[in-house]
Amino acid sequence: MDQNDRTQRFLETADKVESLEERVREIEIEMAQHDAQCEERWKTTFNRLLGIEDAMKQMESRLLVGAGSMIVFLAGVIVTLLMR
Repeated sequence: MDQNDRTQRFLETADKVESLEERVREIEIEMAQHDAQCEERWKTTFNRLLGIEDAMKQMESRLLVGAGSMIVFLAGVIVTLLMR
């Protein structure tokens, strides 16, 4: 192998390394953008989940009040029927 072949292979390898380094930098930038977008999406998702959780608690409270009222009403009807 003569000097020209070695030099040519070295230059090709150097070009590949530079190309890889450039691609790594591009990927790092893309990942940073992706992380920022995902973080924003998760914040939105958690806020929506908190809203849904609050709505579920409110519905549960209404259901318990309704069920309690129904039990008291039916107990009153039974007591009234038994008192006759």
